[in-house]
Parts: sequence; structure tokens; C-alpha cells
Amino acid sequence: PCRPAARRARCIWLAARCGAGNPRPGPLMAGVIGVPSGGPLAARTARAGRGRRAARVTIAAAAVSVVGLGIYRARPNVNAVIHTHSVHASAAAAVGRNIPPITEEQVTYLGGEIVCAPYAPSGTDDLAKAVLEALGDRSGVLLRNHGTIGTGKDLASAFTACEMVEKCAQVYLLARGAGE
Repeated sequence: PCRPAARRARCIWLAARCGAGNPRPGPLMAGVIGVPSGGPLAARTARAGRGRRAARVTIAAAAVSVVGLGIYRARPNVNAVIHTHSVHASAAAAVGRNIPPITEEQVTYLGGEIVCAPYAPSGTDDLAKAVLEALGDRSGVLLRNHGTIGTGKDLASAFTACEMVEKCAQVYLLARGAGE
């Protein structure tokens, strides 16, 4: 079972509503879906969110698990992987440029430059290889034409990595629009 409190949950976490007014992992937990990284990798449907904002989210477990398992194997210090489609990070990924270290927080929390992994189809070994190479020893990576992945020692730190990637992408895009 995927339990955020578990020491090594071995799940790939999908933030179904990242950036929807949920700044911290606590309130967002209802919108975070854990996909087991072991066992049958079949398409599944999970309910995310609460009340009127609840949404049905279909997850191809195999697609997210290939990348997540690759990260877990290569990075024993990583216990949580979150994949998001946050607005600014997705826009930066569409541009396909790396985000240079532009904020102190970026260096502190993410390890420096945010690299954009080259495009590869979702759920493929090619995508897993591209993500691992682009991620290196950092905590966040952009996925070309797709979104972002954040990693951490636990769910909260992986979520913080996703927040930092989103914030840095926003600052980067605004700075470029203002003429750098």
C-alpha cells in the first residue's frame, strides 16, 4: 500500500491538483495519488480531491512506474517521486530550455540548474533514461513537452522540489519576458 508516512513508500506520487490553491503537502494530500511501484502495472482509476473539486483521474500505472522505478534504483536516497503538470513548469518544458540557477532557493532545494530532459514517449525506457540523465543528483527535472518530476527523501520534500521547480519556472519565464 502507498502510505505517505511510510519510511520508503515505494510509490510514484501524482499531484492531481498541484497549484490549485494548495501550497503545502498537508492540504494537498487529498489530491495526491499514490501509484504502487510494484505489483501489476495496469491502468487504474483513482478519486482525487474533495467535494465539488473532486475529479476522476485515470492513471496508466505502467507509464509513471517506469520512470519512478528507474529513479528509485539509481538514487537510493530518494523515497518519494512526484510527477506534476503545473502551469509554469509545463510552459518552461514546452520551451525546452534548462533553467539556470536564478534563485538562491533553487540552488539550496534543487541542487542548481533545472535541466529539461529531451522528449520521449510516456512510459518508455527512453523517457526513464532521459529523466535519470537530466536529473543527475538534483531534486527536480523538467520533461520536454510534458511537465516536471520532483524527488525527495519523503513526500514533503518531493513536494517542496515540485513547488521550487514551479516557482523557478515562473520567475524564469517572467524574467525572459521582461528582457532578462
